[in-house]
Amino acid sequence: MSAQKRNRIRGERGVALVEVIVGIMVLATLLLSLAAASGLAARQLYYSRRDMDLWSALQAQAESGTDPQVVTIVASWTNRAGQSVADTLVLVLPSADTL
Repeated sequence: MSAQKRNRIRGERGVALVEVIVGIMVLATLLLSLAAASGLAARQLYYSRRDMDLWSALQAQAESGTDPQVVTIVASWTNRAGQSVADTLVLVLPSADTL
């Protein structure tokens, strides 16, 4: 075997090792990104379910009124940081005789 051929083979072995290391790093980065995205999606799903439950309860409360002119609904809950949060909904409804 000539010296040039031996040097080329040695060089190719090193490149293959570098390629494997870079491939593992890219794969690890992709897997970590996927894990972070799934955590974010789960958190957003939790918030959307909570908000849907809140607004459906507010709507049910507003519809249970006996012909009021103004309905004020205050909803309060505790967020993840332990702080009390409130939201107010004011509905102005026409009286039954104007319908």
